[in-house]
Amino acid sequence: MLGVAVLRIKTENIELIRTALKYASRLAWRLFGLIATVVIVNSGQIPLAQADTFRVEPARVETTDPALIQALQQATQDVHEQRTDLDSLVWLSTMSDKLVQRIPNPFYRIRLLKAVHSEAHAAGLDPQLVLAVIDIESNFDRYALSNAGAQGLMQIMPFWKDVYGRPDDDLYNPLVSLRYGCAILRHYMNKHTKLEDALAAYNGSLGRQKYPRKVLGRLARQWEFKSDRYSRRLPTAEMAVNDIGTGLPSGAPLN
Repeated sequence: MLGVAVLRIKTENIELIRTALKYASRLAWRLFGLIATVVIVNSGQIPLAQADTFRVEPARVETTDPALIQALQQATQDVHEQRTDLDSLVWLSTMSDKLVQRIPNPFYRIRLLKAVHSEAHAAGLDPQLVLAVIDIESNFDRYALSNAGAQGLMQIMPFWKDVYGRPDDDLYNPLVSLRYGCAILRHYMNKHTKLEDALAAYNGSLGRQKYPRKVLGRLARQWEFKSDRYSRRLPTAEMAVNDIGTGLPSGAPLN
């Protein structure tokens, strides 16, 4: 009986080892493929958009707030680093899986996610919150056009081109939309003590709760990201939702 028990334990241990090796192998291949994709993307062979530069274009707002204009102008001058360390690759892989049905092209999908992380971090935002905003605003359609005339990933209103005297700006450029959408959202998060109010102001619906609830609900259900190493530096979706009364979530590097 003792021999049978020992044999059973050894067999179970072997099965556990086999299972662990199988999942480790799968993860290794996924990371290998993702690294290859990131290398190609970083080489510049796969453009994110046709425009060759970032161009000033904020998102939907009602007034030409001087502080907001200053924040947007500063955003165009900053060079935002994109990281490719292991934590970044795990984040990219996880988010890529969540987005694959809506953006089948792996090169554009990874390039876009890298830009989301970079621009969110530069603006002091949780990348997961930015993904939730894009999800609700445009469903990740860079050519989205609302009934009110808002355009692109983060739904930027065209009147801002007149504010800056830049009538030729391409509001469908994903990089433009991300950089200025993030800058404007950060501005409203600094201005309002509640995250719901900041989101509503970004949407042009301050005083109403429908839009903030949609964004925060999507954040918690779809875009939450859990990682022991990552979570020490970046608020989770639950933290972002629960932090409304005490402060506002801010992004952090993945390295």
